[in-house]
Amino acid sequence: MAAPIAHIFCALSLLNAGKLTVTDKCAFVLGTSFPDIRYLGVIERNETHDAHVTWTDVEHAKSDFEKGRLLHAYLDIKREAYIVDNKLYDGMADTAYKTHILKFFEDTLLWKKIKTWDKICTYFDTILPEEQAFNIDPRHIHVWHSLLKKYVKQQPGPQDISHFLAYLSNIKLKEKNIIKYVIKKIKSIIINKIIYFKLSRDFKQLADNQKLQQKIMHFYDNIAKEF
Repeated sequence: MAAPIAHIFCALSLLNAGKLTVTDKCAFVLGTSFPDIRYLGVIERNETHDAHVTWTDVEHAKSDFEKGRLLHAYLDIKREAYIVDNKLYDGMADTAYKTHILKFFEDTLLWKKIKTWDKICTYFDTILPEEQAFNIDPRHIHVWHSLLKKYVKQQPGPQDISHFLAYLSNIKLKEKNIIKYVIKKIKSIIINKIIYFKLSRDFKQLADNQKLQQKIMHFYDNIAKEF
């Protein structure tokens, strides 16, 4: 599973390579950024990610938004297969969170390869009817867009990513009992501090691993050929 910036990078790369065509780039980017709204706890993953999506499905999607949404799921499948086939996880520290650490590290590499972030950020000011068609409260869609807009506006580092993850976890803290809520909140703060220090340490290790970085960038730089 790729992180937000990787999904946008892939979408734009396929457009630039002529592999896909759209009439509404905003809808396309919103579509490819939409599926992970599930992290807000407002929809199940299988409702936003088609498990058996094909490239033909992406090409012949009924709208630019749907083309982006299906591309999101397709990239997740192709990327994971590439990482497993090339044993990239084997080159990382042994941790239960290596899948998340790697995908967010990819975002730190890919952000600077996109030069139009100011324009892309404006896309998240729009909420499409196709997003609301998933029966998600528009307020939650607005929260997701705002979160993404803040996340992509600058090259993310460990602190930005830990804040992104912390915000997601805070939204999902649903507890009516005030004492239990406070306990959960304290635990969340502690966990987020741990995440920050862990990301800082693991990102440093990945930054020193040139071979792994080269393999990552080979996949993304050749995304049109991979697809």
